[in-house]
Amino acid sequence: MKCLLPTNNQLTLFDLKKLHLSEELLYVMPMNNEKFAQELRKLLASIDFDKRYYAFVESHRNFPPMKDIRQEQLATAIANASLDVVYVKKEIFYKHIELHPVGKIGLNIFFSHSNIEAIFVFHSPGVAGSYHGLARDIGEMRNPNFCPEPPYPRLPFSNVIELQEAVDLVVQLFQEGKKLILAYNSWTI
Repeated sequence: MKCLLPTNNQLTLFDLKKLHLSEELLYVMPMNNEKFAQELRKLLASIDFDKRYYAFVESHRNFPPMKDIRQEQLATAIANASLDVVYVKKEIFYKHIELHPVGKIGLNIFFSHSNIEAIFVFHSPGVAGSYHGLARDIGEMRNPNFCPEPPYPRLPFSNVIELQEAVDLVVQLFQEGKKLILAYNSWTI
């Protein structure tokens, strides 16, 4: 049975305002570039993006949330992942952008309570997606009956070790996805 929940991982202006994010972030979201989004999903499927994402979620599902997380702990986890980021204080997220001949490739990382939300950004064709949305879309691409519960899980953590593991997974998936994008020669921009 097919999930009847929306599988669209696009953020609208309303979503951005609800999340207290600026309209400037809207331009990195998918804008009718389904062909590019589909190609990106195929590339990410080749590294088992969805399977690795859901395996992490499943292995950490029943742990208690981390209490009293401090900004320093988040910054340390990001720094340990060896990724140059800028903290966007106004929007409360970490941003990494790289310029390549095919366009800007980036990663945004948001922390909410004991969860991480990451967004993979590919500017040139205007394709981006939340990790949980991409994982679900790739899972549905593999199996039309795929219906995870919860439908769009964030990466949970209950202590600083798991926080580091979650950040490491996010960065590893980004780095591997970036390599595939740069090696792919069929982007028509």
